[in-house]
Amino acid sequence: MKNKKAVLCVLVLLFIAIASCSALFFKSSGCGASSTFTTGEHKIISHGIERIFYLKLPENYDPNTSYPLIFGFHGFTSDYTVFTEGEIDLQKVVDDEAILVYPNALDINGEPQWDYESDLLFFDDLYAELEANLCFDKSKVFAVGHSNGAGFTHTLGCKRGDILRAIGPVSGLFLDHDACTGQVAVIMIHGNSDTTISLTGIKPTRDYWIAINSCIKGETPEDVDPACVAYADCDPQFPVKFCEHNGGHAWPDFASTAIWSSLKVCLWQHLQPKLVMEMSGIWVKVPSVSKYTTLLILWGHLKNLLYLCIHLVRLCRCLDLLTIY
Repeated sequence: MKNKKAVLCVLVLLFIAIASCSALFFKSSGCGASSTFTTGEHKIISHGIERIFYLKLPENYDPNTSYPLIFGFHGFTSDYTVFTEGEIDLQKVVDDEAILVYPNALDINGEPQWDYESDLLFFDDLYAELEANLCFDKSKVFAVGHSNGAGFTHTLGCKRGDILRAIGPVSGLFLDHDACTGQVAVIMIHGNSDTTISLTGIKPTRDYWIAINSCIKGETPEDVDPACVAYADCDPQFPVKFCEHNGGHAWPDFASTAIWSSLKVCLWQHLQPKLVMEMSGIWVKVPSVSKYTTLLILWGHLKNLLYLCIHLVRLCRCLDLLTIY
């Protein structure tokens, strides 16, 4: 009886240790370090070009607390002020629960807009700068965007799925499905009166995320505004939600709350696939076929289970020796 209680206690301690190690594993390099970053506009040199971004830190930012990190990407002809001046109320909704970053796009043909290829490098440079100087949880990195920024958000979900946990694109479509990396949770929002990008035009993008996350396609509710559907049987930790509303191309009033609510669900879901693959030393570019992801997850679980069994056997032997004496 004493042996069983001892084993139970050790198991509890072991799981606590694993949880603590997981939290430490996902902490950014900037945790615990002093930083010159404050809320406001900042500049970074990315591939020889000066780039601008706005950083919104929680009011009482603690460099020892690993916060969620959210990137916000403005639309065509716009800049980060759509977030900071309240046209898009994401900042008000999130408040001090996360670090918010709003990069600016460069001018292309005289208008600010995201380049879905070259700006991937800018994202990498900006992420590296933030990772080195701020404290955030690397398993809780999100991206949201509007219009052209939503299209870039879709692209990041594909090309940087090994960094992002979830995406929240509004009124934007996905142009390039090739060479996707990892998986992300998705909440998409689109207006059925959008004349810039039609609802019909957006459906292939929605259907791509439904397929890649192994969800079962369902019908959108009728006579409801907004009409949101969370698709069934998606891969664990990678839900897909689609919200159709009776509006146009603009960011709808409900969007920020809906997106943050969905992202907060991800905050409490343990990202087992990424954790297992990284800690097992076999993190790879996951093909766009769910069964490969599943095999990797199962392999990681098997390794962890074997290690646990080895430690338990050793523990039991030690307890047996203690009872003898």
